[in-house]
Formats: sequence, structure tokens, C-alpha cells
Amino acid sequence: MGSRFLKRNILRPLIDENEILYRQNMVEIFNEHYLKRDEIRDNLKAIYDLERILGRCSFGNAHAKDLVNLKNTLSVIPNIKNIIAEINDENTNHLLDDMPTLSNIKNLIEEAIVDNPPLTIKEGGIIKDGYSQILDEIRYASSHSSKLLEEFEEEERNKTGIKKLRTGYNRVFGYYIEVPKGNIQDIKEEFGYERRQTLANVERYTAPRLKEIENLILGSNEKLVQLEYDLFIEIRDKIKEEVINLQKLSR
Repeated sequence: MGSRFLKRNILRPLIDENEILYRQNMVEIFNEHYLKRDEIRDNLKAIYDLERILGRCSFGNAHAKDLVNLKNTLSVIPNIKNIIAEINDENTNHLLDDMPTLSNIKNLIEEAIVDNPPLTIKEGGIIKDGYSQILDEIRYASSHSSKLLEEFEEEERNKTGIKKLRTGYNRVFGYYIEVPKGNIQDIKEEFGYERRQTLANVERYTAPRLKEIENLILGSNEKLVQLEYDLFIEIRDKIKEEVINLQKLSR
């Protein structure tokens, strides 16, 4: 942001005397208060490119990492304002008036978005536990469904006596029961297994109970991903409501 600002000022220099004098006074103040200046520089290292983040938010293509970077930037603003306030000069106090803290946005992102979110916003894993009661309930249902799958696998091993029986999943066949070729003769008709796929060393089956569990897992996962996406868009829209103040802060 600083490089772009400098370039704009070289290409379009100030022509108003008051603005020129104000800038010269600010330069003089920060030269005199060089320790404060160095403190501000250290804090500025944690500032992300607000202009680009705001641009992505405005056009609706900001991802969760952009919001985390925005949160990290806003977390530093109070420190910078405190350092400037300690200089206690009329010019720097005027600067403070142009720096909104926007703690509401920082707190919103902190409460809602995980610290290390994925780049994509359509596969889940971006909203924190505790932010949405509905999301928490669906997550519980999803994890409970996965536990049902583990219990089913253990029950089938005990029922069939096949220790190497396992369950798996692929996009084509969904969830399946996998049995080594050497144990095929142990599959009895009363088990209700239905053959799905034959491979070199294993046979894959499905069963009525497995289909029920599959519907539970896939249904809750789809709801989970969709709700996380909807919540993220809602959060991003709330940030857009503060775009004027965020632009002011970035300047």
C-alpha cells in the first residue's frame, strides 16, 4: 500500500499550500520522535494489504484467509494509535481522528473464522465452533454419524468373523464393505450383502444398514458445507457495510 501511495504522490504531487505544510510538519514530527517512529514501523510490519482485501470483499471474491489477514491488521491498529497518541501533537492528533479502530469487525472475524482456514470457501472448515448453534448441532450429527460407521464396521467383523473386513468410500460407489478374496466364502446370504465391485484382491459390498449410515453422513456433510458457506457470505457482507471506514483506515 505504501509503494502505491508513494507512486500516486510522485505522479500527482500536492499543490495546496496547507496540505504541503501539513505533510512537512508530519515528517518533521516523526523525525524528531524517532523512537516512536521505529515502534510504528515495527507494528506496520504486521499490516496486510487492506486495499486489496477490501477490493476482493467488494467484488465478492475474498476468501477466509483474507478475513484473517484483515483481523490481524485490525489487531495492530490500537497499538499504532497509542504510540501516535503518546507524541501528543496537534498534527498527529488529527491523524488519529482519521484512523477508525473497527474493533467490531475484528471481533466478528475473531469469533467466527478459524485461525488457519482453507483457501476455498465451498468445502467447509472455516467457521469456528460456538459461532453458530445450528452449525454446532449439524457438526455433532455429522461426527455422530461417523461414529456409527465405526461401530458398524466392528459389528460386521464380529458377525462375519472376518478380521480384515473394513469399510471405505469412493465417489462412484459411495460407502462399501471391503472383504479380502480369501474370506468371500464367509459371506452368508443372511448378512444381506450386495456385491458392488470386484478388484484383484478384494470384493466390495453394500448392505441396507450401511446405506442408512451413508445417507446420514452425506446428508449432514452437505448441510454442514452449505451452512458454513452461507455464514461466511453473511460475515463478508457485514464487512462490506464498513467499507468506507476501512478505506479511510487504509489511507
